[in-house]
Amino acid sequence: VYTWNAILSTYSELCTGKDAFSLFSEMQRYGIKADRVTFLCILKVCVNKGSSMEGKLIHMAICECSLDVDIVIGSALIHMYSKCGSIDESRKVFDSIQNPNVVTWGSLISCHAEITEGREILLKRREIHVYAIFIDLPVYGEIQNTY
Repeated sequence: VYTWNAILSTYSELCTGKDAFSLFSEMQRYGIKADRVTFLCILKVCVNKGSSMEGKLIHMAICECSLDVDIVIGSALIHMYSKCGSIDESRKVFDSIQNPNVVTWGSLISCHAEITEGREILLKRREIHVYAIFIDLPVYGEIQNTY
């Protein structure tokens, strides 16, 4: 899987979505089990291409591998759905994360900031304080940029 991931990572960096999706399909055809790195790379491709349909299929594959509970994968899914314009899906992913951290909160806040939902961001900010999660500077910057 390491060699496959290296190639997939290169495709994701070069923004060659068609090649990345083909490689991912080929991995599945050969029975190569995708891991965390595989999914992070292919989710990056979905973000770069705005591929919501492929993103949903990747999300299903992530669930089949029981990696949907991984907080980093969850944050990447939130980011992918928001970049593809599926705010409701990003919120569903966020709500499914048992112990959200500053990264997952940051992903959700950035998601709402991109579409300038200022009221929603303020509500999230209050929730963050309720959960005693400290906002780091980049996340705080996202909140400030919406006003």
